[in-house]
Amino acid sequence: MHRKRGLGYILAAIVAFIFTSGFLGFCVGPDYVPASIEITSPADGTVFAPGTPSVLISGKVIAGDSDINMFKAQNKQIYYNTLTGDFEYEFSLDPTKIYSSCTFEVIDKNLISNMERVSYALGQSSEVGAEGVIDDAISMLLSDDLMDVVEYVGADFMNEWKNDLVYGWDCDYMGSGNSESPFAGMTPLLPLEITEIEVGDSIIIDHDFYESFPGDDHQGFVNLGDINLSIEIQSGNVIDVSVVVAPEDWVNPYGGSAKALFVQGHHWCWWLDDPHFRLTADSVSISGAELRLTVNQDNMIVASIDMSSADLELTGVTAEYGILGFEPWLMALIIDLVKDDLLASLAFDIPLMSVDDLAGEIEGIVLEGWPMNPVTIFTSNDDDLTIDIGLSAQCANPVFPELESFYATPDDTLPVLSITGDENVIMAISDDIVNELAFTLIQKGLLQDLDVTEQFQEELGQLAQNLIVKVTLSSPPVADFSHTTRIVVPNIIIDLYNGSQNPPYPYAARLSVDTDAVLEILLSQDGRRINATLDQSQSESSITFLYTNLTNSGLLGTIGANIANQIVAGVIEDMIDIEIPLVEFYGESLGVYLEGFETQDNCIVTRVHID
Repeated sequence: MHRKRGLGYILAAIVAFIFTSGFLGFCVGPDYVPASIEITSPADGTVFAPGTPSVLISGKVIAGDSDINMFKAQNKQIYYNTLTGDFEYEFSLDPTKIYSSCTFEVIDKNLISNMERVSYALGQSSEVGAEGVIDDAISMLLSDDLMDVVEYVGADFMNEWKNDLVYGWDCDYMGSGNSESPFAGMTPLLPLEITEIEVGDSIIIDHDFYESFPGDDHQGFVNLGDINLSIEIQSGNVIDVSVVVAPEDWVNPYGGSAKALFVQGHHWCWWLDDPHFRLTADSVSISGAELRLTVNQDNMIVASIDMSSADLELTGVTAEYGILGFEPWLMALIIDLVKDDLLASLAFDIPLMSVDDLAGEIEGIVLEGWPMNPVTIFTSNDDDLTIDIGLSAQCANPVFPELESFYATPDDTLPVLSITGDENVIMAISDDIVNELAFTLIQKGLLQDLDVTEQFQEELGQLAQNLIVKVTLSSPPVADFSHTTRIVVPNIIIDLYNGSQNPPYPYAARLSVDTDAVLEILLSQDGRRINATLDQSQSESSITFLYTNLTNSGLLGTIGANIANQIVAGVIEDMIDIEIPLVEFYGESLGVYLEGFETQDNCIVTRVHID
């Protein structure tokens, strides 16, 4: 175990003095190459099924500047082929531990020792890239209170852009003129033509039609007043939506009293002299619409209002059909047009959040996500709904292609979430997704030969000016949130070099550090980012000296633990750095605030308030 930090600085300073004073090569010359050990299989970090009693380790012993005198495994001498250096060793796995580490030692004729360690996990695993990895990654509960936010923002969105939907954003008369409009580039509702009403006739609503046929009566309009939404979560995976359109002064282009709806076009019918028509209503009420949640092509969870089975009611209706009375069949046609073509078209998607943003982008690794319930995406009761998301991260060119699976608990299910305070969203993040991210970091080689010299020199100052420290991690860290926020990081290899040598003397000291850490989950000041660091008081590190040609290798203990803790902290910060995405509704930003953390069913659970 590492010593207290204050003593560590003193011992580290002594070690730094040894490096800077040229006190290397006391045992052997500075160019001495020790014997070494190469593990060929299984790969470091391989996960074996629960109950596996042992694993057969294969490798090779390689002579250095002196012949091999002795070869050991777990501090016991074992056989190796003296001609080829090949060996096999049956290593027992500890059923009480996630990781078991085996230590090999080779001693040459000069009695110089060099060690190598390899670590294997015992438990369930998932293969990266396999279908359904990881299904149970994130669960989100959205309360009925959150629907109030959706009501407000959804109505604001629809009112801001509804004329772009009808006329097009670049329409001089009614468009917004904003090229950033969500409907820029989309085909607007108008001009609209319904053919085959009767033989040889059609209904046309075209705002520009009067340019060919002068007269205001032929100009096409579809104007809607102020749109309001009411959204209620219902049991049975249903969200009911009601829409009320209130009158506004501008809706009737000819003035007069405010209207909620104004529709004008003409009936292309030569034998009736192509009469125009108008329909106005003082109010529009829609009930029985449904809000559906889907994932679009951009992997955004979107809310879509489905009005296909809704009931439409118009009050204060006035109708005009040329110089004649309004034909009943045409009245029904226009009402159906308003419902099925206009109002149904207004039921556009409202983006909620990105599936990928739920766990963030880690060191350039973009996560792919999918809803676990592809039909409705959510399950609901009368008070809230739950969305379960699967996530996966893959590495195109893995550093360790023989390492195919990572430690996971695929049989676990996501926790049952419930509102306990004024939060309106609860999010559960599985330890499996953290393990997959750790595995992917390893496979991308981001933790290979990692230079931490500058980080270490910041603590030791001038005493470490010639010290070079590099770290390699090839066993994927394992997060375990079953009882606490625990993470196990085995076999962190720390190489110390004397920077005054050119090239640096290899293996002036080489250490292996195992860390069993408890995480402290942190929340940023703005409440929008989750990250983690080591809880030093509950974390443990153990050190194995693999090789050193320093006369007093015991002095390296504290310095090694200190570096290891820094590296583990850095790895954890990379793995658990989750930004809660801004919820943007086309210019409307909602506040997102987190309210604390707990562990439940192998998940970190955080409560969120969105307003």
